[in-house]
Parts: sequence; structure tokens; C-alpha cells
Amino acid sequence: MNKFCGSIIILLTAFLIASCDSKETPVNELDDLTEEISENSKEYSDEDWEEATLQYQQIEADLEKHHSEYTDAELKEIGKKKGKCLAFFAKRSAKNLKENMEDMMHEASGLIEGFTEGLSE
Repeated sequence: MNKFCGSIIILLTAFLIASCDSKETPVNELDDLTEEISENSKEYSDEDWEEATLQYQQIEADLEKHHSEYTDAELKEIGKKKGKCLAFFAKRSAKNLKENMEDMMHEASGLIEGFTEGLSE
């Protein structure tokens, strides 16, 4: 009898866990991620951005699993949320590009200076 009760509990737990994965779950996760990035991105480290990127990719995969379940209006709202989230990623990329370009300019300046000194010796 104990094995039977244990099996029932395991099956019920598995069913509850599976039922929690609804089409709304990734939408709510996207809301949470967008809000988190919106409020805290200015203090994000490179590791925070990497984690946010991985989290976004997982949410996109989960959204894709439920894609056929969404209405046109829901898809539009999802697209709007994704766009807002992607805007933050784009800002971060632009900032990184600017920093990399500045580093390259300093390096190029030093390269030219060193090359000029080498020619004059």
C-alpha cells in the first residue's frame, strides 16, 4: 500500500509540474526579464548581461513551443515585449562597440607612433 501511495504522489507531482508549464509561463518570464533589465541594466556586469542573454534565449525557445496557442493579439503583445527587451541588448552592444572602437583608436595611435619611431632609428 505504501508503494502505491508513493507512486500516486509521484504521478500527481509530475502532473502538477507539467501543468505549470502553460503558454503564459514564458510570457510572464519575458515580462520579468524586461522589467529586471529596465530597472537594473545600468549596474549590470558582463556576467549579468551574459545571464540575461541566456535567459532571453530560453524564453524565446519556450515561446516557440507555445507559438500555435497564441492569438494574433497575444503575438503582437509578445513581439512588443521582445522588442523592448532587445532594445536593451542593442544599447549594450552599441556601448561595447564604442568602447572597443576607442580602444582600437588608442592602439592605432600607439602603433603609428611606434612605427614612426622605428623608421627614424
